[in-house]
Amino acid sequence: MHARDRLSDAELRYAKAMHAYAGGDYGGHVIVVKAGDQRGRADDMGWSRFAASLEVHELPGDHRTMLTRHIGVVAATIRAALARAMGVTA
Repeated sequence: MHARDRLSDAELRYAKAMHAYAGGDYGGHVIVVKAGDQRGRADDMGWSRFAASLEVHELPGDHRTMLTRHIGVVAATIRAALARAMGVTA
């Protein structure tokens, strides 16, 4: 399989790396934060292979705008996940 462009090359390399990963399982909880434009990808982006439990948050934007225009949503999502992990209530 050959890549058509830089983006498909990066996606192909990511898929190969995830498939070839031989590390151990992670017994903890994983928070997956992904851009809304990633709808074509697996819901958990492959992390369920390794994590004991996980939650997926699909946020607005694409890979670039998630960290610029939508950074407040990203920060609020991570802040809420950390608060839940520490048992902090609002």
